[in-house]
Amino acid sequence: MQNTPLCMQDTPNHQKRWQDHGRQPDPGGMSAYARKGRCTTTRWPSAAQRGRGINILAESDLKEEDSQESLPSAPQILSLQDVMRKFNVWSLAMLLHHIATTRESLRKYAEDKEGCDDPMGQEHADEVLEGTLMTAQAIAIEINLESTYDRVWSGGGPFWMRAKTNITWREAYDELRVLRECIEADLETKWFAFLLPDKVKFMNESTKDWKIVIQAIPDAEHDIREALYCYTLERDTGAVFHSMRVAEWGLRAFCHHLGFKRIKSRIKKKGKLEFTPVEYSTWEQILNQLRPKVNERLEKLKRGKTKQSRQEFYNPILSDIEAFKDAWRNHVMHTRRDFSSDDAKAMIGHVKRFMMLLVSNGVAKFEAT
Repeated sequence: MQNTPLCMQDTPNHQKRWQDHGRQPDPGGMSAYARKGRCTTTRWPSAAQRGRGINILAESDLKEEDSQESLPSAPQILSLQDVMRKFNVWSLAMLLHHIATTRESLRKYAEDKEGCDDPMGQEHADEVLEGTLMTAQAIAIEINLESTYDRVWSGGGPFWMRAKTNITWREAYDELRVLRECIEADLETKWFAFLLPDKVKFMNESTKDWKIVIQAIPDAEHDIREALYCYTLERDTGAVFHSMRVAEWGLRAFCHHLGFKRIKSRIKKKGKLEFTPVEYSTWEQILNQLRPKVNERLEKLKRGKTKQSRQEFYNPILSDIEAFKDAWRNHVMHTRRDFSSDDAKAMIGHVKRFMMLLVSNGVAKFEAT
């Protein structure tokens, strides 16, 4: 997905930097690591890469496997725990805390009018700054903080370059402030939606119930998921729309189950009969010929349990289809009204019962004509 906020677009400068980290630029414009949603190298730079710098998290209780989950490469519904793991929130918070404490330790030197422009000394600068620089770079790579990476990358980021060329006390103090601002600006580009717990519960419980339908009529899976996502995200009219598409998959499967694959119509000008696959027919056309088809089947059966069971299956199905068309489908398809959360929840539940009734009576996947 080219527009997902979780990926960076490669510019010529970025391609050079990815090569510096052992990766080849992607000829399609999106870096391989961005497509996969994570860095393909190790999580932290090696000791040789860090020089004398110390990773500020190296002595913490954080284990490397705690943050090995890859970033989402497409929109997903994540728990707060998933977000914290995938975006390495703990390490990021520790980095921001370290930047703040380091700035505070430099304050008296940076505000000393007589000595603020004196060099820190390279050995001291490495001791104070290099761990922060390398940690910021590692986190920026891992969770795609672009302006942060631009600032600190070891191939020539402005902060990294300055830290290696007799940086002064005041410059170090100011650079740490700019680094924090870059991190905060990058975080502003990461957007998350908060989902109400009761809606998530409904989605999770419904997903379990829908499995039997998806197994029997897999073509309906996309619209089932979209209906649940829309409801959970409070896009209620969208939930009704996708529910009607699920019902249409059921209607088509039901027609094929009855051996009713084409709709017969007469061309007025030529007076000839025309046969159209049900997939390309309107609900009105299908229903006009479906009811007689069902009645014909029922009339051939003798009175008894078999006929009764078929009546108990066919009649509710036909009633549901007619109700869907008149009360829901026509209105949502022709933008006649918007729907509420209660409407969407009721519609999803109704369509689920309709689809499960079909599946429990042997209606399954069909081949389009």
